[in-house]
Amino acid sequence: YPSGNLAIIFVWEEKRFLCIVQEDKPSNAGVRAVFQSDGSGTCCYPNGAVWINMNIQGGQYLDQAGSRVRRWTWPNSVMSSGPQVPLSPIFISLNRHVGVRILGQDKIAVSFLAMGQQAKFNVGIKAQV
Repeated sequence: YPSGNLAIIFVWEEKRFLCIVQEDKPSNAGVRAVFQSDGSGTCCYPNGAVWINMNIQGGQYLDQAGSRVRRWTWPNSVMSSGPQVPLSPIFISLNRHVGVRILGQDKIAVSFLAMGQQAKFNVGIKAQV
């Protein structure tokens, strides 16, 4: 962040990676989002409530009270039961500097913008059916 606090961390842990987005705090920074290389990911509201939760089958978008606003299944998901619900693109801002864009299972991007510079990180996966 412009403050010098760490915003996005990539960790390699036992044959998988994690992308962790932190709050802009000098110590005890809360986690705003986590994306894993197994296709799961979670984004949280500033109050800590789950905003978006995804897995290998699909995901759901929740309001701050925890009620589901929408859900979806990924097009190649063979593990999901019930009707296939397509994804409508999702764009959220975790804070002033970090946004998340979800266009498909392999098109999930975390973007960081500060001081006229932008960095984009693809955290989506190509699932093998």
